[in-house]
Amino acid sequence: MSNTWTKKHTWLLLGLIIVISLAYISLYYHYIQPTKLQVEAKTVELESFKNRFASIDSQKVEEESQEADTLTSRVPAGKSANIMLQLIKENADASNVELTYITTEQQNDLQIQSNEQKIDTKNIRENSYRIEVTSKDLHSIDVFMNRITKSPRLFRFENIYIEKVDQGFILSLLVTIFYTEKSISS
Repeated sequence: MSNTWTKKHTWLLLGLIIVISLAYISLYYHYIQPTKLQVEAKTVELESFKNRFASIDSQKVEEESQEADTLTSRVPAGKSANIMLQLIKENADASNVELTYITTEQQNDLQIQSNEQKIDTKNIRENSYRIEVTSKDLHSIDVFMNRITKSPRLFRFENIYIEKVDQGFILSLLVTIFYTEKSISS
């Protein structure tokens, strides 16, 4: 074989370059470009998930903050016995029940632990009231209980007894309210 470059060699080299170029273009459009498009789509989807997660996370933090604010407002600073008694009296009058007996029970300190808030357990107190109301029907007693539960204060009902008597019904219960000596810190 001779070492001279001929026209035939030039055409073969040019043909080989064209075949390799066509193979690359074909591979690019069939494999590489769709893969790039998939990567871009997954990147957009990932950003969408990140935004959604951040939105959900901030919404949870906001809801927890609102819950803490609600709890703080429902556990006021100070006993406010006069406000509580006034609230019970107003609800009794509005419910067509007669408040026949009310007395204060022994108050206790509570031991509450919370991961959401730092609560000084020495400052949360409870004050209980033994209440007795009479009514001609159970519906009025139910209205009274519902009105009390919708109060802005945090309550716990215990020892609920309903007794049927000649004149109607007697409801006897222990209502416990919560208050703080100092405010709750978030």
